[in-house]
Amino acid sequence: VNMHLGRLIYNYCKSNIAEFDDKKTFLIVDLMNPGLELITDESELQNLTNLNIKAGELATKKYAFQAAANYWGAAERIVNNEAAWRDDRLRTLDIVSRAAESSCNAGRFEESKRMCDTVSARAISISERSPVYFLQVEALASRDKLEEAVDLGISYLRENGEKIPRRPNCGQIASKLARVQLRLLGKSDEDLLSIPPMVDEAKLFTMRLSEIVSVYSFFSKKQTELSPFLWLHMALITMKYGSNRWTPCAFSGIGILHSVVGRKESAARFGRLTIRASEVYGSGHVKICALLAEISYLRHLKNSIWVQLRPLQQLFTTGMTTGAVSVGLLAELARIQTGVCLGLPLTGIEKDCKELYKTCVETTKDSIKSIFVPLWQSVINLKTTRSNPVLMRGEAMKEEMYIEENSYNIAAMGTMYICKMMLCCFFQDWAGGLKTMKLIPNEIINNISVHFLGMTLTLHMGLCCILNAKVSKSARRRRLLYQGRQCLSMLRKKAKYGNPDSAVYVSVLETELMVATERDIVAIQRKYDSAIGSCRDSGFVHYQGFMNERAGNMFWENGLLEQSRYYSEEAFRLYEDWEAEGKMNHLHSAIQARSAAA
Repeated sequence: VNMHLGRLIYNYCKSNIAEFDDKKTFLIVDLMNPGLELITDESELQNLTNLNIKAGELATKKYAFQAAANYWGAAERIVNNEAAWRDDRLRTLDIVSRAAESSCNAGRFEESKRMCDTVSARAISISERSPVYFLQVEALASRDKLEEAVDLGISYLRENGEKIPRRPNCGQIASKLARVQLRLLGKSDEDLLSIPPMVDEAKLFTMRLSEIVSVYSFFSKKQTELSPFLWLHMALITMKYGSNRWTPCAFSGIGILHSVVGRKESAARFGRLTIRASEVYGSGHVKICALLAEISYLRHLKNSIWVQLRPLQQLFTTGMTTGAVSVGLLAELARIQTGVCLGLPLTGIEKDCKELYKTCVETTKDSIKSIFVPLWQSVINLKTTRSNPVLMRGEAMKEEMYIEENSYNIAAMGTMYICKMMLCCFFQDWAGGLKTMKLIPNEIINNISVHFLGMTLTLHMGLCCILNAKVSKSARRRRLLYQGRQCLSMLRKKAKYGNPDSAVYVSVLETELMVATERDIVAIQRKYDSAIGSCRDSGFVHYQGFMNERAGNMFWENGLLEQSRYYSEEAFRLYEDWEAEGKMNHLHSAIQARSAAA
């Protein structure tokens, strides 16, 4: 009955093209797909294949990945036979490859692997086999098997004739960097953007796979050093064999490396080149990857992170509608991280976190889910009253279990430590913050230092050092003040280079340093008022509330109760604007305790 009804609707729509809309497409395939085995007419099967392809593309654009996998799966079942492979091998190859990708996006990894094996067996060139190679690496990474994904990617690169070490040492990276610098010598931006196009299929395969592997090795604790090696390798291939879709990724990688070694002008240059190259060469997945790297690691060098909210939203939408799900989700994660750094209302951020978690579960993107759940839990802690507000245990995660399960994932652990430090600062658990600082491995600090989150971590580390120095004596006090001044120096460098957000962080840290080392209450009050004004002018409502709270604490410690009450009440109002109910209750309890003591 369903088959007959589907045929009637299809025949009607063929005669009335104006009424053949998306809804009719979904209705026809939903009616006819369950009875595929009953169809024997070749032309009818051909029409149903085309309808399933259209439905699969439409479902992907609507983020309906399970439905998309069903439609692409139906198309694959129709064409995956000897006659189709003999008569139209290239079209059959394309349909099976895209069906495998759709199944992977829906988390159906066994089904996707079966299709990948089919393509590998039928392909006769590297260009035909490459889509499923990329897909199998993505599938492992999606299941949080980062090291396996990187190892598989390296084995494919070696199969293609590339000499890629699994764990390159500093000498190998320095050698690559020297070769890149030599080739860049005397080349202007226009020279780099006018490199002739690449035609070598094997090198095109290397460029794309290197880009994928570099992303996952960057997140993997044991293979982080592979990322800069691959970025430099991609740059050398581009300059030797020609420009291509992945050239913007090579430029962004060089920019990140220059930022790491302190060459800020050169880093900003390659950030601009990444944007321009994305318009010239980039498209789809590649363009999103390159721009995401540029926004996360290079754009903030001379701009406030306020400017990256809209581009990240656009990258998320583009990624999800074009099938670049992993990169789209990473863009949404970066947007949520940006919102937390800016002090946007926590209710909206919590809602976004829940939506992102839901999408990660639906698409089985476990590695991305692991990175962002600490962010979600920190928002929950700020919004709810807890006996221990800095302990990250609740709806999103359990801290001890999380550390045990994600110790290999440098991005996940980095996010957790950043969020933990933030909670320690806002709930003023300075001893806990110092303890957390000591747990952060150097590779995580180095990794985050060039990310836009690096400024936030530096500020919170500086605050913990200075506030602990206030209650310490002699040698320990001097050591902590020295570490606090080092953090301040790092932020001053960023502010001097042109990042306006760093100037706000500098004013916050300078104020607390003055409180820890000086006794002039009038001068300290002026410094607090200046820092509060700086936070207000930059739109950082959370730090504005924090500095008011710190001013209230300082006045109370010095017996100036009226001033203390004024600043504390202002802090309470600002935390209310931030929608941080948990922090509001924490402050209210502190004010009540002071009133009782007074």
